[in-house]
Amino acid sequence: MTAPDNRTLDLFEALGHPLRLRMVEMMAAVDDLACTTLEAELPIAKSTISYHVKILSQAGLIDVRRDGRWFNYRLRRDVLKDQLTDFAASLDQPRQASDARHSPAGVAGERAG
Repeated sequence: MTAPDNRTLDLFEALGHPLRLRMVEMMAAVDDLACTTLEAELPIAKSTISYHVKILSQAGLIDVRRDGRWFNYRLRRDVLKDQLTDFAASLDQPRQASDARHSPAGVAGERAG
């Protein structure tokens, strides 16, 4: 397995917060989610919603569209699917330990010494 790239790390960091995961679930249920829906459904301040939307947007998981005074959010399903698929595929490719310290025998040997 290769080390995750920055894009994968951003994805998991963005999804790693329960509130952002909830927001993604809400966006997945519709084509466009109005900011007012998030404000009505989530028991947090508008500024906190904006902060979490920014993280999701920076991770490439959502598109933000302005409609007058309001914002609408759309989940980028393609990005989410591609990143998760790529990450899952990387788990199927075992890598060789670079030296004995990373092998099971090397770890056991270090404990014994």
